[in-house]
Amino acid sequence: MIQDNVPFDSPNHPLGHHGDPQVAARMAPKSLRLANVLIDSLIWGWGFGSLKLLLAYQLNAGGGDTAFLTTFNPLWVALEAFVYYMVFETAFGWTPGKLVTGTRVVRCDGSKPSAGDVARRTLIRLVPINALSFLFSEPSGWHDVWTDTRVVRKG
Repeated sequence: MIQDNVPFDSPNHPLGHHGDPQVAARMAPKSLRLANVLIDSLIWGWGFGSLKLLLAYQLNAGGGDTAFLTTFNPLWVALEAFVYYMVFETAFGWTPGKLVTGTRVVRCDGSKPSAGDVARRTLIRLVPINALSFLFSEPSGWHDVWTDTRVVRKG
């Protein structure tokens, strides 16, 4: 039961009214969040890039059109992001970047996020200015705040 005088029971606190104080104490700093993005971007880019090159090679060998695979397409990027985050965060609660930095995604109450939570997080990530939300909100970005999820250090 949350007491009225407990600081984490403030609507201005990162976890709002129903957050677990242990989650608040373990929230990952922005430096780890940046490391997660950089590592995941490299793995995601390499992984999906390799798959697209392999598919393009196979299509080209068969006389097929490869333009849709070899040109930049924001819809491909959105689909790749959705698949990448849905698979890792739904199955494990982490992405490879989070695994390397020792962090994971949890709900504000400390429970594992549902597939719906991860889907909403991922769709919000696709908002072009979502990354800027980390500059103007403490301590989490929109894809955390709007889904009642947080990235925490394992512990």
